[in-house]
Amino acid sequence: MLNILLIAVALIGIGNSGNLVKTYSGKALKQSDDKFLYREIHEAKFNGEKIDEIITQFKDPNNNLIAIRTMIFGEDLTKPQFVLKDFRSGYVEGSELLPSNKVRVYTKENFGDNLDEKILEVEEPFVIDGGITYFFKEHWEDLLKNKTIQFNFVTPSKLDYFRFRVYKKAIVQIDGRKGLQLVLELDNFIMRAFVDPIIITYDLENKEILYYKGISNINDENGKSLSIKIDYSAKGNI
Repeated sequence: MLNILLIAVALIGIGNSGNLVKTYSGKALKQSDDKFLYREIHEAKFNGEKIDEIITQFKDPNNNLIAIRTMIFGEDLTKPQFVLKDFRSGYVEGSELLPSNKVRVYTKENFGDNLDEKILEVEEPFVIDGGITYFFKEHWEDLLKNKTIQFNFVTPSKLDYFRFRVYKKAIVQIDGRKGLQLVLELDNFIMRAFVDPIIITYDLENKEILYYKGISNINDENGKSLSIKIDYSAKGNI
């Protein structure tokens, strides 16, 4: 994938749950005209209160499975092992945590391509894929106090990592629920001028995601990035 902000579905908020499995979904709409692009179906598996695994299916408007992503969580919830596979093109990306703050990242663009991979040494604090949700939780009170938090985000599609920042934009209401609206953007002001920020809203009480606006985690059928919005509230989760 050609962009460096491929973290949309990584931002799914998981509240504390004693259930063994939690399933939820959201419809991705094109920002410019509300065209229905695909649906995300997330299955989160818990061991008691601890999240073990999240499997996300991406289905097109005809209900065809077009991509799947698997995250496996260890002791550090901010750094899961993950792999994303797009069945239309053969695109693959993924990463896994190694000792001493090293991360193996890998990717390939199409069926038949060789896998490109690299070992990164990443400075803390850093986050891998869906671990970003738990990073936000760790800094929840600071975000509520209007503090800006910087961190490194591992980006397998670029075989690299990038510095990001997150801060509170507002407290808003979505479908009758009060939410913390966050802005996630590149920390480098030059790069920031060319990449739109991601806007995420989390439920103020249970920290589950309510709304997302930004770049998609999968490209379209031509390999182009998508600007989407997803309503995860009761109104949008249909």
